[in-house]
Amino acid sequence: MSRRIDKDTVTLVAKKALLLMSQHAIPLYPENYLVWFDYVIGVNKDLEEDINRLIQDGKNFSEEINGDLYKRYFGKGTRFKQLEDAEQEIRKILQDALAEILYTQEFTSDYREKLNGFTQELQDATDLNEIRHIVSHLLLATVDVIKAGEQIKERLAETTHKSEELQKELEKAQQEILIDPLTALYNRKAFDRKIMTYIKAFELEKKIFSLVMIDIDFFKQFNDEHGHLLGDQVLKYMGSLLTKELKGKDFVARYGGEEFAILLAGTSAEHTFIVADNIRKSLDGVQLKYVKTGRVLGKITISAGVAAIQPGDTLESLIKRADDALYLAKKCGRNNVKSERDMMPLGGGEPVRVSPSQVEFRKRQDQEK
Repeated sequence: MSRRIDKDTVTLVAKKALLLMSQHAIPLYPENYLVWFDYVIGVNKDLEEDINRLIQDGKNFSEEINGDLYKRYFGKGTRFKQLEDAEQEIRKILQDALAEILYTQEFTSDYREKLNGFTQELQDATDLNEIRHIVSHLLLATVDVIKAGEQIKERLAETTHKSEELQKELEKAQQEILIDPLTALYNRKAFDRKIMTYIKAFELEKKIFSLVMIDIDFFKQFNDEHGHLLGDQVLKYMGSLLTKELKGKDFVARYGGEEFAILLAGTSAEHTFIVADNIRKSLDGVQLKYVKTGRVLGKITISAGVAAIQPGDTLESLIKRADDALYLAKKCGRNNVKSERDMMPLGGGEPVRVSPSQVEFRKRQDQEK
């Protein structure tokens, strides 16, 4: 899961998950419960769409379907297996080292007791952070008994070196899990983690940031007319364009499908509007061509919505304002950018619908004040 939830919410989600599992005659195995708990939370949109589709199609949740859902989303994929293998290898190295030290060396009873304790902690450790913690305390305890001999130091140094190498491999695998393979941008999971750190920094230190939600106009129609392979090429192009325009200064992710999200730290909504509009303008004049035939397929345009963090904001409220602004951009003809300020009604009633030229005029007025 991408963010912490309080105990009351966990209880409510658990009850709902168990009820849904009962309704669909799903065995109460831990793997099945994990799938349905995440489905109820709703942070994994791909999982949510898969289960909703199965329900709508009237599928029975067979053992094969349940197993496939768990395997796809919770740890049986190649990258997750890579993480498990790395953690197991680190654990084995440390266990072997401790066993050899305890067998070959003479220590004070206090130090031997500590080593036995580290061995037990290692057996109970559930993740890499706990293993790192054990290594740190093990090395500190060793300093106190340095007189026990150079052999201990050499063995621990070797163990630490091997652990560091495996840790680097593990961190690389963890990084790969956060990358969208098609566009080479960060994925939705990485975005959820990043925006929560930004929200926490705003709550604690008042560090502002803004959010841009971008959608490729008429992308479904393009896919229907030209096929998903060419659609994938459009998504790749958008990934490279966003990387080029932002030059690594801001956080950009593929939010899902043809939608992208950008987080700009320390940036107001007004300046973020300019960034988003520059991205939109960079597509002016770009014509899609089918390389094999030279046939022109048309233009790419985007619509975007901008919102800035405000006191009292949650993840949901901030994304909703940006999404509402994006929806307004589409309602106003697409190929433009709208800010949350464009959603503000004048004297009540429906949100104001303004043209791109009016937005530019309002922006210039604000800058002159």
